[in-house]
Amino acid sequence: MKKKNQKGFTLVELLVVIAIIGILAVVAVPALFKNINKAKVADLQADYNAFKSASLSYYTDKNEYPVTSTPTGGTEIKWDAKISEYMESVPSKSPLATTGDYKIETVTVDPKSGKDGSQSLALVSTGNKISEDQAKKLQSELGTTVGLVANGKFEEVNSNGSNIVGDNVTIGLILIKNTLAIPSN
Repeated sequence: MKKKNQKGFTLVELLVVIAIIGILAVVAVPALFKNINKAKVADLQADYNAFKSASLSYYTDKNEYPVTSTPTGGTEIKWDAKISEYMESVPSKSPLATTGDYKIETVTVDPKSGKDGSQSLALVSTGNKISEDQAKKLQSELGTTVGLVANGKFEEVNSNGSNIVGDNVTIGLILIKNTLAIPSN
Protein backbone atom coordinates (compact mmCIF):
# COMPACT_ATOMS: atom_id res chain seq x y z
CA MET A 1 0.00 0.00 0.00
CA LYS A 2 1.28 3.49 -0.95
CA LYS A 3 1.01 6.43 1.33
CA LYS A 4 -0.37 9.56 -0.30
CA ASN A 5 1.69 12.09 1.69
CA GLN A 6 5.23 10.84 0.98
CA LYS A 7 7.95 13.48 1.41
CA GLY A 8 11.00 13.84 -0.85
CA PHE A 9 11.91 14.38 -4.48
CA THR A 10 11.60 12.00 -7.37
CA LEU A 11 14.61 10.93 -9.39
CA VAL A 12 13.41 12.98 -12.38
CA GLU A 13 13.16 16.15 -10.27
CA LEU A 14 16.69 15.64 -8.95
CA LEU A 15 18.07 15.07 -12.46
CA VAL A 16 16.40 18.25 -13.73
CA VAL A 17 17.93 20.31 -10.90
CA ILE A 18 21.38 18.80 -11.52
CA ALA A 19 21.08 19.57 -15.26
CA ILE A 20 20.13 23.20 -14.54
CA ILE A 21 23.10 23.59 -12.16
CA GLY A 22 25.41 22.12 -14.82
CA ILE A 23 24.14 24.52 -17.49
CA LEU A 24 24.62 27.49 -15.14
CA ALA A 25 28.17 26.36 -14.35
CA VAL A 26 29.04 26.06 -18.05
CA VAL A 27 27.76 29.59 -18.67
CA ALA A 28 29.19 31.22 -15.52
CA VAL A 29 32.75 29.84 -15.35
CA PRO A 30 34.08 31.47 -18.57
CA ALA A 31 32.57 34.79 -17.50
CA LEU A 32 34.32 34.52 -14.14
CA PHE A 33 37.70 33.83 -15.78
CA LYS A 34 37.17 36.80 -18.08
CA ASN A 35 36.59 38.99 -15.03
CA ILE A 36 39.79 37.67 -13.43
CA ASN A 37 41.75 38.68 -16.57
CA LYS A 38 40.12 42.12 -16.53
CA ALA A 39 41.03 42.56 -12.86
CA LYS A 40 44.67 41.62 -13.48
CA VAL A 41 44.96 44.11 -16.33
CA ALA A 42 43.26 46.81 -14.21
CA ASP A 43 45.71 46.08 -11.38
CA LEU A 44 48.64 46.37 -13.80
CA GLN A 45 47.20 49.66 -15.06
CA ALA A 46 47.02 51.02 -11.50
CA ASP A 47 50.63 49.96 -10.88
CA TYR A 48 51.71 51.57 -14.15
CA ASN A 49 50.02 54.87 -13.25
CA ALA A 50 51.61 54.86 -9.78
CA PHE A 51 55.09 54.12 -11.17
CA LYS A 52 54.74 56.79 -13.86
CA SER A 53 53.63 59.43 -11.37
CA ALA A 54 56.43 58.53 -8.94
CA SER A 55 59.03 58.51 -11.75
CA LEU A 56 57.98 61.96 -12.92
CA SER A 57 57.98 63.30 -9.35
CA TYR A 58 61.44 61.82 -8.77
CA TYR A 59 62.72 63.41 -11.98
CA THR A 60 61.21 66.77 -11.02
CA ASP A 61 62.95 66.71 -7.63
CA LYS A 62 66.30 65.12 -8.55
CA ASN A 63 66.72 65.92 -12.26
CA GLU A 64 67.49 62.26 -13.00
CA TYR A 65 65.43 59.17 -13.65
CA PRO A 66 64.95 56.52 -10.96
CA VAL A 67 67.07 53.79 -12.50
CA THR A 68 69.54 51.65 -10.57
CA SER A 69 72.86 53.46 -10.50
CA THR A 70 76.28 53.39 -8.87
CA PRO A 71 77.74 56.82 -8.06
CA THR A 72 81.49 57.16 -8.57
CA GLY A 73 83.20 55.43 -5.63
CA GLY A 74 79.85 54.61 -4.05
CA THR A 75 77.56 51.65 -3.64
CA GLU A 76 74.77 50.69 -5.98
CA ILE A 77 71.46 52.47 -5.37
CA LYS A 78 68.50 50.36 -6.51
CA TRP A 79 65.64 51.95 -8.43
CA ASP A 80 63.06 50.91 -5.82
CA ALA A 81 64.99 52.66 -3.02
CA LYS A 82 65.02 55.84 -5.10
CA ILE A 83 61.31 55.76 -5.85
CA SER A 84 60.02 54.52 -2.47
CA GLU A 85 59.62 58.01 -1.01
CA TYR A 86 57.24 58.85 -3.88
CA MET A 87 54.95 55.83 -3.41
CA GLU A 88 53.04 54.65 -0.37
CA SER A 89 54.15 51.11 -1.13
CA VAL A 90 56.24 49.91 -4.05
CA PRO A 91 54.61 46.89 -5.74
CA SER A 92 57.21 44.22 -6.30
CA LYS A 93 55.41 41.82 -8.63
CA SER A 94 53.15 42.30 -11.63
CA PRO A 95 49.65 40.81 -11.31
CA LEU A 96 50.39 38.93 -14.56
CA ALA A 97 53.68 37.50 -13.31
CA THR A 98 54.07 33.94 -12.10
CA THR A 99 57.74 34.60 -11.29
CA GLY A 100 59.93 37.66 -11.49
CA ASP A 101 59.61 41.25 -10.36
CA TYR A 102 59.03 44.79 -11.53
CA LYS A 103 62.03 46.92 -12.50
CA ILE A 104 62.35 50.42 -13.85
CA GLU A 105 65.03 50.58 -16.51
CA THR A 106 66.01 52.34 -19.67
CA VAL A 107 65.26 50.57 -22.92
CA THR A 108 66.11 51.30 -26.53
CA VAL A 109 62.96 51.40 -28.61
CA ASP A 110 63.36 49.12 -31.62
CA PRO A 111 63.79 51.28 -34.74
CA LYS A 112 61.99 48.60 -36.81
CA SER A 113 58.74 49.55 -35.09
CA GLY A 114 58.80 52.97 -36.69
CA LYS A 115 60.58 54.70 -33.83
CA ASP A 116 64.04 56.21 -33.97
CA GLY A 117 65.84 53.86 -31.58
CA SER A 118 65.70 56.39 -28.77
CA GLN A 119 66.04 55.71 -25.05
CA SER A 120 62.87 55.51 -22.99
CA LEU A 121 62.14 54.79 -19.35
CA ALA A 122 60.10 51.59 -18.97
CA LEU A 123 58.39 49.61 -16.25
CA VAL A 124 59.66 46.10 -16.97
CA SER A 125 57.97 43.00 -15.61
CA THR A 126 59.57 39.57 -15.93
CA GLY A 127 58.03 36.11 -15.71
CA ASN A 128 54.57 37.03 -17.01
CA LYS A 129 51.98 34.55 -18.15
CA ILE A 130 49.85 36.41 -20.67
CA SER A 131 46.74 35.12 -22.42
CA GLU A 132 45.49 36.41 -25.77
CA ASP A 133 42.64 38.30 -24.04
CA GLN A 134 45.09 39.97 -21.65
CA ALA A 135 47.37 40.94 -24.55
CA LYS A 136 44.50 42.61 -26.40
CA LYS A 137 43.31 44.36 -23.24
CA LEU A 138 46.83 45.61 -22.44
CA GLN A 139 47.12 47.01 -25.92
CA SER A 140 43.73 48.68 -26.05
CA GLU A 141 43.27 50.00 -22.50
CA LEU A 142 46.65 50.73 -20.95
CA GLY A 143 47.22 54.04 -22.67
CA THR A 144 50.92 53.50 -23.26
CA THR A 145 53.25 51.62 -25.53
CA VAL A 146 53.48 47.95 -24.57
CA GLY A 147 56.21 45.64 -25.81
CA LEU A 148 58.68 42.84 -25.31
CA VAL A 149 61.97 43.58 -23.58
CA ALA A 150 65.17 41.63 -24.12
CA ASN A 151 68.72 42.81 -23.36
CA GLY A 152 67.60 46.42 -22.96
CA LYS A 153 65.87 46.44 -26.34
CA PHE A 154 62.15 47.20 -26.58
CA GLU A 155 60.03 45.71 -29.36
CA GLU A 156 56.52 47.10 -29.66
CA VAL A 157 53.58 44.68 -29.56
CA ASN A 158 52.18 43.75 -32.95
CA SER A 159 48.62 44.70 -33.94
CA ASN A 160 46.88 41.65 -32.43
CA GLY A 161 49.18 41.32 -29.41
CA SER A 162 50.18 37.77 -30.34
CA ASN A 163 53.91 38.38 -29.84
CA ILE A 164 53.48 38.85 -26.07
CA VAL A 165 51.23 35.83 -25.51
CA GLY A 166 52.87 32.99 -23.60
CA ASP A 167 54.53 31.88 -20.39
CA ASN A 168 57.57 33.60 -18.85
CA VAL A 169 57.29 36.70 -21.06
CA THR A 170 59.19 39.89 -20.20
CA ILE A 171 57.07 42.91 -21.02
CA GLY A 172 57.79 46.61 -20.84
CA LEU A 173 55.42 49.51 -20.41
CA ILE A 174 56.86 52.83 -21.49
CA LEU A 175 56.71 55.30 -18.60
CA ILE A 176 58.51 58.23 -20.25
CA LYS A 177 59.21 58.30 -23.99
CA ASN A 178 62.37 59.65 -25.59
CA THR A 179 64.30 60.44 -22.43
CA LEU A 180 67.29 61.47 -24.60
CA ALA A 181 70.03 61.70 -21.98
CA ILE A 182 69.50 59.46 -18.98
CA PRO A 183 72.22 60.02 -16.43
CA SER A 184 74.31 56.92 -15.84
CA ASN A 185 76.00 58.02 -12.57
